Amino acid sequence: MKVLATIYATKDYENFKINDINRTVSQPRVERMVKTLNNEKFVPPIEVKKDRDGKYIIVDGQHRFSALRQLGRSIPFYETYSDDWDSTQGLRIRNSGKNWQTWDTVNSFANNNKDPQIQSNYHQLQEILKYTTSELGQVSLVTVIDLASGINKDLDQSIVKAQHDFREGLFKVKDIDDFKEVIHKISILQHHVNGSIRINSAMLRALFTLFSIKDASPEYLAKSINKSRSSFQILEVQTNNKNVVKGLLDFYNAQITLVGQGNLVRISYKEGINGLIIQNRSFINDLYLKSER
Repeated sequence: MKVLATIYATKDYENFKINDINRTVSQPRVERMVKTLNNEKFVPPIEVKKDRDGKYIIVDGQHRFSALRQLGRSIPFYETYSDDWDSTQGLRIRNSGKNWQTWDTVNSFANNNKDPQIQSNYHQLQEILKYTTSELGQVSLVTVIDLASGINKDLDQSIVKAQHDFREGLFKVKDIDDFKEVIHKISILQHHVNGSIRINSAMLRALFTLFSIKDASPEYLAKSINKSRSSFQILEVQTNNKNVVKGLLDFYNAQITLVGQGNLVRISYKEGINGLIIQNRSFINDLYLKSER
């Protein structure tokens, strides 16, 4: 018989530290676990790693720790000797049976100071996600991440995937200030339209495409939607990315034709093999439209 690990138990809760790069502790999950563990005598030990200060960093079992602490019970634990405890990728593998949400991955890389450049990239992504949700409310974070990596004006507007896999720490924001400028234009649209627009993933991509063009006016689009809401509602319920962006550009151009162009500029595009090719060249600074991968 071989001893693989020694399991300890203590009520010295202050000797433990939550791992900053692990998933965010979910209080509702802790409360559910409190009810479950309250009637159980045996609790699987948590996995820890001792740091330089002698504290135990929780590698796996932070929800169990929080629940047991709330119950005033001893914390069973064992010390790991593996070397993947301080990497987001390693923690994701360890927690493969437990869903990591988008925010868990973003926050993990943003809190990990092993690579300053990666940490900086994900701090920017944190800022973009917070800004977008504050401006637009609840939207698809995956879509925001796709768009934040850039789009390619020379190719198409079919569904896109971030070229840099943010789950592997390779994500880079194309240009945070320019991205915010486009999101703000979408927010202006929402504030001027009568009743909010339903922004699903396809609509977000379409609006982002339109307002990446400097000449596109959110105030004008809002006015047009208010006049022809029934026509626009057809787009709001669609989910095909190419169809929605094409429909949005056609709607925008048609309204200009109806009322006279004035200082407004029609959006010029043509259809490519996989999507639309935007021909207007007045794009917002460094933002660009990218193709399907």
